[in-house]
Amino acid sequence: MTAPPPGGQTAGAPGRFRLGRPGAPDAGAGPNARMMAVSLVLAVGMWFTFSLRESYVVTVPVSLNVVGVPAGQALREAPPTVARATFSGEGWRLMLLGRSTPVVPLDADAPAVDLERAVLASGLATSVVLQSVRPKTVRLSLEPEARRRVPIQLVSDIQTADQYGLLRPPRLLPDSVEVVGAASLVAGLTSWPTEPLRLTGVQTSQTVALALADAGGGLLTPSVRTTTVQVPVAEFTGGERVVSVRVVNVPDGIAAVRTEPATLRARYRVPLTENDLFGRARDAADFEAVVDYRDIARDTTSGTVSVAPRVPPGLDVRDVTLSPSRVEYFIVRPPTP
Repeated sequence: MTAPPPGGQTAGAPGRFRLGRPGAPDAGAGPNARMMAVSLVLAVGMWFTFSLRESYVVTVPVSLNVVGVPAGQALREAPPTVARATFSGEGWRLMLLGRSTPVVPLDADAPAVDLERAVLASGLATSVVLQSVRPKTVRLSLEPEARRRVPIQLVSDIQTADQYGLLRPPRLLPDSVEVVGAASLVAGLTSWPTEPLRLTGVQTSQTVALALADAGGGLLTPSVRTTTVQVPVAEFTGGERVVSVRVVNVPDGIAAVRTEPATLRARYRVPLTENDLFGRARDAADFEAVVDYRDIARDTTSGTVSVAPRVPPGLDVRDVTLSPSRVEYFIVRPPTP
């Protein structure tokens, strides 16, 4: 009988065995993986480097900027702001060209500009080859320059909170602007708008800096770019009183015109200010309801006509409603001699 090998190994078993958890990574795998990763990065970098040295063709957008407009002249129409230029050259040079949109100045000393010459003159094609530009030519429409002062037009949507309102229309400072540009464009101006002003739930007076809109599409230049908007706001209260009805524009030959009823109930709003507008509106004798006899002459109903409120000058009374809104009328003619 043959004795087992030393160490209790069975016949045919390996001379060594390793203790550890099943599936544990090999201690020698780490350095090998790192070397493979480094090799991959180097290979990609070399491929990228050699690729950038090859020749390519690319088309890039080119911004166009008009310069050198002669004194006393102005553009009447806006030229194109972008062209497309095709270049060829080494990849890394083209990559530098495409990092930002190139700007090509267009000299306005001639009515037409050759864009290929303009691109070459700008220095963009010093390290690459310019193949084409689209469009090839840009025409510049010039005419004599003119100036005109026009009012600034407020574009707004102002909503006050309940029981509040505007004391006066908003005020602009400045309220006009001098505009410079092509004579035919300036001649058609009647005003210059602001950017929209939107306010909601307003309870106090506001002062807002507001930009002017680009009404000329870049062809007209305003003397100022902003204006200040003053929005006066106050709290309002409601009032109610009785007013008399008076007929106006009664022609000769009519002794009198009586109405039924002869008085109406007026409801209105007044701002709560230090001028005691509430009391003045309540007591003003010339706060009345008016019937125009010309409406009576045109009346085709059964003897009724509408009435309108008449508020004394200087009395800030708003939103007046009359009840009833129509009255009957009776024409009194003088006796026949």
